[in-house]
Amino acid sequence: MSSLLPTPLAGTDLNSGYMPVRRVFYFAGQPDVNRLQKSLAAALVQWPDFSSTIVIHNGIPSLDRNDTGVRITVEKYDAPLPAFGINFPLGLPATFCDEAIGQVANDGGPVFTVKLSLYNDDHWVLGVCNSHALCDGSGFWQFMQSWRDAFHGIALPVIQNDFMRYRAQPCDKPVAVPSHMTIPPVSLFKQQIDNASVYRTQQLLLPQQKIEKLKPVINAELSPNWVSSQDVLMALVWKSLAAVSLKHCADGEQDFPLANVINIRSHLGLKNYTGNMAYSVSSHATLSHIAEASLAQLAYRLRQDIQQVSNENIYEHLHFMQVQLEAGRYNAGGYFTGFSSAIAEACVHGRGVMINNWSKFPAYAMDFSGTPLWFDLATVIPMHFVMTMPSPDGVVVRLFLPDSCLSEVVSLLREYV
Repeated sequence: MSSLLPTPLAGTDLNSGYMPVRRVFYFAGQPDVNRLQKSLAAALVQWPDFSSTIVIHNGIPSLDRNDTGVRITVEKYDAPLPAFGINFPLGLPATFCDEAIGQVANDGGPVFTVKLSLYNDDHWVLGVCNSHALCDGSGFWQFMQSWRDAFHGIALPVIQNDFMRYRAQPCDKPVAVPSHMTIPPVSLFKQQIDNASVYRTQQLLLPQQKIEKLKPVINAELSPNWVSSQDVLMALVWKSLAAVSLKHCADGEQDFPLANVINIRSHLGLKNYTGNMAYSVSSHATLSHIAEASLAQLAYRLRQDIQQVSNENIYEHLHFMQVQLEAGRYNAGGYFTGFSSAIAEACVHGRGVMINNWSKFPAYAMDFSGTPLWFDLATVIPMHFVMTMPSPDGVVVRLFLPDSCLSEVVSLLREYV
């Protein structure tokens, strides 16, 4: 690998600052550490951003791509593999990951780390951690597939890796503030700290067989219109959360938005793009309406909102974010300070929910020691947040909610499946 000039982060890379994102894969057997290291080096040639540190270059947060590779730590435990999967209610401990990534620009910390945990019952865990400024979920899985292919001796295609990250083109007219942004910003930090003490995570498996039975019933009600499995799943979550909120005496006329996080690479023709290219599509309705509407009505509403997002909306969002970055409106942790997100405010205060869909990502194709036994997210998010993730038998819904209502929401979801 040859040294490359620092590549400036794009405005959209600071959506979540330098926050660590942890993912873990459980395997049977024992890892081939040497082979893992060599194949990781091959993947880094294709995706050099992963062997970077965050620096300020020409006044802009940038990835300083280097030849030092990625740190792999190995820990051995004289104990069996701890519990995992659906029956592990509090999520996965962060100790599976080396989370010593860069938290502040110029601190020399890496943006990506790898940790192998080896147990005495012939099982092991691959834990990875990355700065959110490095990539979103789609960027992460592109890299992981390259690492997997290199591990199995597959020649990796050449991908241009010296391009700049997305930068909005200069515009003569004033930059409009998108409707989903708030200026002046609303401070959410104190509420997030308070949330951290009461928010928990729990997961629920939605069997593929149940999903396949439910979707045709809903589409028959909507014909000739249609909805996707993800629309139905989001409607289930939205309806369950609304019912629990009303049970806890929330005002039925309160707006309770749902934010659907979508990948917008295809809108920009950026197939092989490592960084962050996510866009949040918000749907609005009152608690009473959500609770009273049918699943079909809610799912169709969510589908319509996605279809109504235009390229103009997306470019407006990206351009606004870029201007904020270049104006220096961010703090030492990489979070923007000149504006805030309306949906983030709602979710942090428990008056809305954000859903991120990873259900189609190839987690169970990461065969570094046979098919993974389980894949999961080793993180607790202190706001109303839901991840949908793959499983061998369907879709796993991981909920991040206050402990006081988590079991109630899970019980309602189980009634549907």
